[in-house]
Amino acid sequence: SDLAAAGETRKCMDDTLCIGNLEGFKKEIKAFNSGSKEKSAYFNTANGLFIDKTLELSPGYASDFEEPAKEFFNGEFRTVDFKDTNTVRNEIKEWVKTATENMISDYSSSADENTVADILNAVYFYGEWEDKFTADNTFTETFHGENGDTDTDMMHMDEVRRRYISGENGVKAVALPYQGGNFEMDLFMYKDPEKKNAEGIFDEITASGLMEKLDNAEPVMLSSLVIPRFKMDLELPELKEKLKSLGMERAFSNSADFSLLAEDLKISDVCHRAVVEVDEEGSRAAAVTEVIMQLTSIAPTEEETEDFIADKPFIFLIRDTKSGIVLFTGRLSSVTG
Repeated sequence: SDLAAAGETRKCMDDTLCIGNLEGFKKEIKAFNSGSKEKSAYFNTANGLFIDKTLELSPGYASDFEEPAKEFFNGEFRTVDFKDTNTVRNEIKEWVKTATENMISDYSSSADENTVADILNAVYFYGEWEDKFTADNTFTETFHGENGDTDTDMMHMDEVRRRYISGENGVKAVALPYQGGNFEMDLFMYKDPEKKNAEGIFDEITASGLMEKLDNAEPVMLSSLVIPRFKMDLELPELKEKLKSLGMERAFSNSADFSLLAEDLKISDVCHRAVVEVDEEGSRAAAVTEVIMQLTSIAPTEEETEDFIADKPFIFLIRDTKSGIVLFTGRLSSVTG
């Protein structure tokens, strides 16, 4: 949607999304997407634009929007009839299913008969651990969640070397590499066993410092590495209101300017769903973001004693190790039994 924006609308979107230079951003994304794909650990991204057959596109649409979307963002374009809403929703559902390698197979689009353009971004990550956990070392144990204790499957690994920090702002963290060395999952939790939450660990002030410390940390021999086997399926409610509060209000108003795609457009809603699975073999993660558009109304520690036992809430990141790009981030506050 940022490609379609112009003027103050693009500025507010760039500021909200922390895109300092769109041309540079496009080149970085293209380079990232063209990287080699390991079968044991890889990341895919896809973008789809569903345009209503009645929408009159801007004269410069091809050069200003369609061509860069295809070149830099793996864009796919389809003309549809949003008045036939159920048919379009099913087509979007199948597009998401394919783009996420069946991980999100039941996506329910929020497009309706008033939609004139629907922009979708889907990402998929697959990664096998560099050193896999074994099912024989998975035991039912207690996870001390924010809403109380729950018995769940906890995966164990003993005597393992990993990059590790402890005590930085009261936080301990460990890096878990995937095969090939291009991706890793980082876990962050409070060192104090009495702190049964993860709020405040990873705010905008401490995030970059913690990641930098972990990047530069030396591998430490951990006597025990314990993490839960888990699956998260999350939809973000009120994302539209959150984006407006962060400075994107113009993009949702009648003064929005998406003239590089078509005149008199505004964003009517933004939806996001993410699914993450972590088990003994590794991780899978998928996410889809949908931007629905309508017409405006005109107008250092001792090695032998260290361990990392994630039996309480923690923050996790899946990161590209070369670029530092964060592909997925989440907070596990509780688990189901």
